[in-house]
Amino acid sequence: MPSSKRRRKSSRQATAREWFTDAAVDRIARCVSRTGDASSIVSEYREGELSHGLALADFPEMLSIDENAFSFYSFAGLIELAVSAGYVNLGSWVDLNPFTEALVRFEEREGSSDNATDLTLVRTLKLRLDQKNYRVAKLDEKLFYAFASYLHLTREIYSDWSVQHFITGTVVWIDRQSSNSDLSFLLSPHLFAEALATGTVAGISRPAAKLGLKALLYFERFTDILRRIDHDRAFQRDLIRHARWSHLLLRVSKRLDVWDERMVQWDELATGRIEEHFPSEGGRLLLLRPTQRDLEDLGLPKRPQLPSTESVQPEYSTAVVMAETDKFLAEGRTGAARIRLKSEAEAISRRLVSLSVAGPEAERQTPEWQRLATALISVCTKLATLGSVKVAAVILAPYIGNLVNRFGPNDATTKRALNIMSSFREQINNANVAESIEQQLPFRNFQEGGY
Repeated sequence: MPSSKRRRKSSRQATAREWFTDAAVDRIARCVSRTGDASSIVSEYREGELSHGLALADFPEMLSIDENAFSFYSFAGLIELAVSAGYVNLGSWVDLNPFTEALVRFEEREGSSDNATDLTLVRTLKLRLDQKNYRVAKLDEKLFYAFASYLHLTREIYSDWSVQHFITGTVVWIDRQSSNSDLSFLLSPHLFAEALATGTVAGISRPAAKLGLKALLYFERFTDILRRIDHDRAFQRDLIRHARWSHLLLRVSKRLDVWDERMVQWDELATGRIEEHFPSEGGRLLLLRPTQRDLEDLGLPKRPQLPSTESVQPEYSTAVVMAETDKFLAEGRTGAARIRLKSEAEAISRRLVSLSVAGPEAERQTPEWQRLATALISVCTKLATLGSVKVAAVILAPYIGNLVNRFGPNDATTKRALNIMSSFREQINNANVAESIEQQLPFRNFQEGGY
């Protein structure tokens, strides 16, 4: 039976707040675990031989971590925050003893790991339980309601797998300086709108436009919670410490800064309207927390390097796809040729991403990267000649910066890619001119007495 259904026998009448504790603890558990109750989190941790070393764990279902260990860790941190906020009185919790045993075991095992995570909240809670300090002496309503809001936010982001993927994908992109697929939908406002509406650009999956804005809302909500408890900096720091996903804000901001830089290049937004959403100087992003100073004040362990994902793949050749394309064209099947080329370009693109790293690795991988980039440009050039300039530009956009940086703007391979991007921009300009003329026609006809 779930712990919220069981009540500890007592010789005195329990207060309303003590009766509230079991239900509150289970509500906390539902925020961090799919099992939905505290007793399951505790028992699954106590009974399993779990792996430890959660230093890279930002969300409960990352592939490289033990989900049960992370759920217990997150749950324990929330329990400490709940007591500090006056949300629970642990003296009335029926599962307190098994939880305490599991907490001691967790602290010992995680603390001895090579990649141990921050254990400040765990150790504070352990000391609290040793001293039987189960509740706050005086309730602070601002802390109470701020914690309730934080619970709701935690449950939402822990169940939002798509935003988690966006945030963790940002870490990979920033840490490895890999090719930025966002550049595909930042080529023009029309492509950005297409990505927002459909999650694709030219039929190529690009969900990051919508997910980036959604992630920004999560960070804004967390910032608002912190603002409401400015009077208690210690509790503020503990909330930031627990919200491990919020520690990635600076990386996400760096990714959105690229959006800002590309958006201000759009002719349609030359008036500066984009500054309302993505200001680069002193605006909305800079008001979000945690700041770099907030994180430094926590004294967090240094984040380990991401594990390498490099894999050995056979050398690539465009001979097969070009032969198939020529066959389709000879049969008059231009549409089939475009589909085959697009599919091949996306496959090459995925291989390029795995090689897009910075530092010494980049030098070692340059020959293979250049071979793949050359193949991608050959395929995209063929696509463009068949009329799919937009598709070719969208696929190439993430690699233009790397091409220029590695081989220079005058390199023959780079020039072919830049020509495709130039053709696409010319298409956009021609479309804008045509649209502008069309919009002026009714007024012109009116002046000429046409209406």
